[in-house]
Amino acid sequence: MNRTYLIVIIVILFILVFSLIHYLDLTKILSFENLKSYKILLKNFVHNHYFVSLLSYIVIYIIIATLGVPVAIILSLLGGFLFGVSKAVLFINISATIGATITFLLSRHYIGSWVQNKYKKNLSSFNKSLQENGKYYLLSIRLVPVFPFILINLLCGLTNISTKDFIWTTSIGIIPSSIIYAYAGVNLVGIESPKEVLTNGNILAFILLSLLALTPIILKKLKITDEKK
Repeated sequence: MNRTYLIVIIVILFILVFSLIHYLDLTKILSFENLKSYKILLKNFVHNHYFVSLLSYIVIYIIIATLGVPVAIILSLLGGFLFGVSKAVLFINISATIGATITFLLSRHYIGSWVQNKYKKNLSSFNKSLQENGKYYLLSIRLVPVFPFILINLLCGLTNISTKDFIWTTSIGIIPSSIIYAYAGVNLVGIESPKEVLTNGNILAFILLSLLALTPIILKKLKITDEKK
């Protein structure tokens, strides 16, 4: 099948899925208000059907992460409430990384390879920079949970960053925010809104971690500058 047709089919499928989500009002179903309303019911269900609950949680999170439906924060809070901090962080990390990788690979296979081949000369210097420092840039971006998750996955698929680097930077980069949301989920009763979780202190911590991830690039540039002198 022609690559163009495949791209069109994938775009149509994404549109149909998002239309279905909108039609079913999934974002309302998985709202913070509903989470608090049914927290006891969900807790009892997990207690009685632990492995079914766990598998369902992971599968739903993977789908949400793959499609970029804006309810991942709610699911992270729910994970902390239902499974505790350590288990929730593990499940969130596995699910989000798998979902991100699926989107990344689809983007690379159906669009990214075409972009790289068509604009090979124009992207040569950009690709060289990414080969050297791409993993640090991506890790830095992942550590600040303000950039749209699916957009990063799609754009990375257009670059030449390796799948291995994409996976490990994603997995490590989302750990700090996963811990914060999972911990907040444990104390779900005391939260009025998910916005309360991202305090100024937390945001500052994310920014400092993000800058720390860029340290190897900064040191490399300083070394080059000293050598030139």
